[in-house]
Amino acid sequence: MTRSISLAYPSPSTTSHLNLANVDKVQAIVVALSKRKTPGPEGITNGMLEKMPLIGMYYLCLFIKSSMLLGAFPIRWKAATVVMLPKTLKPETASSKYRPISLLLASGEVSEAVLLHRLKEVVDSRKDLQEFQFKFRQGRSSIQQLLRLTE
Repeated sequence: MTRSISLAYPSPSTTSHLNLANVDKVQAIVVALSKRKTPGPEGITNGMLEKMPLIGMYYLCLFIKSSMLLGAFPIRWKAATVVMLPKTLKPETASSKYRPISLLLASGEVSEAVLLHRLKEVVDSRKDLQEFQFKFRQGRSSIQQLLRLTE
């Protein structure tokens, strides 16, 4: 399903010959995000992002694409809130009773997912990769690589 928005700005899907991002791809990534995750420092949940109007999705896409074209990840998107979660079955006094998790900004997570999707497209389209290159390749795992080595 292709959507169009008439604005004074060029559409993110046509501003470059590079297929970096488009509104549909960003929206699909947002929909796929876990709705059970705790929000990051800005307090915006993945569910809130999913309910964002199309114009908001357009501007998020435009911002992500601009970031990719400039080769700069916004410093604010690198901000995280570190929370210590208790582990079960550990004594209260043990220093290893807690494990840290970093709560990132939802917009930063979407940007990272768009970039990962694009990187996978580029890697999969490369014809000069070695046959035994398994890292970052769809449908290949380290277990398959280990099996290949033991045969």
